[in-house]
Amino acid sequence: MNCPDPYIQSITISIPSEMIYYDRRTLSNHFKINQWGDYCKYGNNSYLLINPNSLNLSGSILDQIAHFFSILNNHGILSSSFSYDEIKLHEIKLRFDISIPGLIFCKTGNFYKVNENTYRSNDYYQKKDKNGWSKGIQQSFLTVTQYENVGSSVVFAFSGKFIRRIPFKLLALSYKEIIDHLCHLAGIYLTQATDPNSFKISRGYLQFSNHYFQRLIKDANWFSPSFSKRYYKQNL
Repeated sequence: MNCPDPYIQSITISIPSEMIYYDRRTLSNHFKINQWGDYCKYGNNSYLLINPNSLNLSGSILDQIAHFFSILNNHGILSSSFSYDEIKLHEIKLRFDISIPGLIFCKTGNFYKVNENTYRSNDYYQKKDKNGWSKGIQQSFLTVTQYENVGSSVVFAFSGKFIRRIPFKLLALSYKEIIDHLCHLAGIYLTQATDPNSFKISRGYLQFSNHYFQRLIKDANWFSPSFSKRYYKQNL
């Protein structure tokens, strides 16, 4: 059984929309044609989804993002008054590809079924103001896609309240250090998104999974009779 290391599936950053030229549709098409990722605008912010695995550049992810913005600048997309201080981290998705059929089973108590094979934790919610306008969305923290007789993909989405403990400067660390930090946080936030009775893990198969995933489940006390929600502490 081959279970590769977890990897960062995507990073979404936000900047003020006034720092970006062109309309949303033009830019979205421009991003897709150049295979940069995706672009959307929401309110006064522009969101740039980047797949760090497609940039094929050396250096830290922060270096890659800096290079990416220099490309945008060269294409005349960025305002001349743009400052890197205005970049904010909006979302990071950490993905595990686990080639072990039967390791994971999702029950609909704490999940909703998106399609035949995909489940998302039901911690999704949308904040609205008094007029009913959206003030922001908390995405589902956990998405599980199960492939028949193949295994599963597990994606942890650090956004909303789950992105608060991830400073933008974290992206200056090495790739391994970032993965270590995200796995540590995932072991905490997993307990807030679901529970062992809904996100069922086969203890017998777990030993064959990636050591990162084993550690994450262990950190979450998934097999402990005294399982309870975990919360971030400053000394962790």
